[in-house]
Parts: sequence; C-alpha cells; structure tokens
Amino acid sequence: MPFADEKRRSASLRWYYNHRDEVQKKNKIKRQDSAHKEKEREQRKRYLENPDNKARAYLDRLKYKAKNRESINKKRTLYRQRVRKEVLDYYGGKCACCGETEIKFLCLDHINGGGSKDHKKTEHGQGWYFYLRRYKPEYVQVLCHNCNMAKGFYGGCPHVAKSKTSI
Repeated sequence: MPFADEKRRSASLRWYYNHRDEVQKKNKIKRQDSAHKEKEREQRKRYLENPDNKARAYLDRLKYKAKNRESINKKRTLYRQRVRKEVLDYYGGKCACCGETEIKFLCLDHINGGGSKDHKKTEHGQGWYFYLRRYKPEYVQVLCHNCNMAKGFYGGCPHVAKSKTSI
C-alpha cells in the first residue's frame, strides 16, 4: 500500500527493520499452514477469474520476465545442472568403462541399447534427466562421451577390449 507522505513510509520501514525477525517468523509459520495456503489459493483463483485481473497478471509476468531475463536464465541453468549432477551421482558419478569423473565429459547410456525408443516414449533433452531423477530405471549407466560414442559406432568400448586382451 503506497503511503501518502514520506514520514509515515519511513516510520513503517523503521518498524519493520526493528521487528524483521518476528515478522519473518510469523510469515514462515503462515506459509507452512495448509489452511493458509488453501486460503491464498482461493483468493488467487477468485482474483484471476476476472478477465482484467488475469490480463494484468499475465502482463506483469511478461514484464518481470523481460526485466529479469538474465537472472531467470541463470537460475534455470543452475537448476538444470544440479538435476544433471544428482542423476549422474545416483548412477555412480563416473564412467562405468574408463572411470572418468569430470562431469562435463559424462553422459547417460542405455545399457542394452534402445535409447531412441525410450526417448520417444519419455522425453528428449533435459527432460530426460528429470525423468531419470524421478523414476530411476536400472537400464541406464554413466559413460564418458568417448566410451559412449565408441559403444555406438563400434559396438563396444576400446577400454573393455584392451582389458579382455591383456588378461
């Protein structure tokens, strides 16, 4: 709510800064309360039923996205990287063939092939990591890109062939 005069505004801000911990604690409790969440959802739903409010909210989102595009993209990138790391760590975090651990070199491989069929029924690209994080199928392994390409082009990785011939 905007203030009519600067004195009231500054007094209100001073009070808030002096009682900030109390206010934040109360707000946190409110946010965790399911009845409060439900009430807020209902208020938002009623607000958006009005076409003018819905249009205003949409325009506000567009303005926010345009103004904060760089920040939003950075957060999205960090989130995607975190999800990718979680998935790679779940499946061992290193190449199953050569032991490479540099995350930039690692990818996921279908152990018995059939990746294109699997991607068609699930999701492509980044969505694949979200799918794996959620369902954790056992037919996936971590390989470095070199081992994965060798497996695809030559039917197997040179590291495996070397270890079989040296025995």
